[in-house]
Amino acid sequence: MNKFVFIILFFVSFGLYAKDLPEVDVEKIISSLNYDSVFYSGRLEPKDTFIIYAPLAGNVQEIFVSEGMFVNKGDNILSILRKSTTIEYKPTMVTTFVSGIIAKINFSKGGEVFEKNELVTIADVSTYNLSLLLSDKDITDIKVGDPCFLSDDKNVKGIISKKSFLADTKTGLFKVEITFEKNQKLFIGKFITVELRTNFFKGITLPIEFVINKYGNNYVYIAQQGKVKMQEIKTGKSFGSKITIVKGLNEGDLLIVKSEINLSDGDSIKIKEKQKFDKKKVDNNNAKTNP
Repeated sequence: MNKFVFIILFFVSFGLYAKDLPEVDVEKIISSLNYDSVFYSGRLEPKDTFIIYAPLAGNVQEIFVSEGMFVNKGDNILSILRKSTTIEYKPTMVTTFVSGIIAKINFSKGGEVFEKNELVTIADVSTYNLSLLLSDKDITDIKVGDPCFLSDDKNVKGIISKKSFLADTKTGLFKVEITFEKNQKLFIGKFITVELRTNFFKGITLPIEFVINKYGNNYVYIAQQGKVKMQEIKTGKSFGSKITIVKGLNEGDLLIVKSEINLSDGDSIKIKEKQKFDKKKVDNNNAKTNP
């Protein structure tokens, strides 16, 4: 009987002891892809522009388009009536040889034109171009074909289509061109900021705030077999607010990210269980609050 009571008291005491242990939040160490980000800004331009010239001298009789209007190859742009006091000419129709947006009309109805005058400018907006000037520090890690992203919307992606290998003699900067596919959020002349990603690294990185410098060495707290372990690490390159871990941690290790008290090496701890999303409970609560 006494032995039975002793066993019960042991488990009760152990349960109370475990309950009193400080709780910690942990995150499992994983390997991830990291990179540096650099930002540049500029205005979007059309893929190309084309000028339609007057095929003859005369007066503009009719204009069939307006600025901002999209035209297809072969559409009528305007008509020109040749001047003559002796012969009655039919109007000459001027058509477009390319599809795009009417960017500029240089003459109004009735205006006099001469042969080879610039009549209309058409912008090819099948894609958008962005020209940037990069520093010698950033150009080395940029390659044709690399992606880039709008700084305020990472879903809008461009591709580096051209890269100059010679610096501009006046500025010392290198020209880079980026191509964007058509997107509702983009238009000619829009000023945008893009994120270029460089120095890619795949491995373990941690927020610098979790690294402790002590006795001239770097450490982190990890949870191991119910205790705190002050693990020595070797760090490498920084990526923004994160730093690479060269040695000392493995994937699957449990990094202590939050604790109720100040911890020391060897302390006994209890890992806090993450709350699971209970859809039934949420639905029941909604049913009670929204009859």
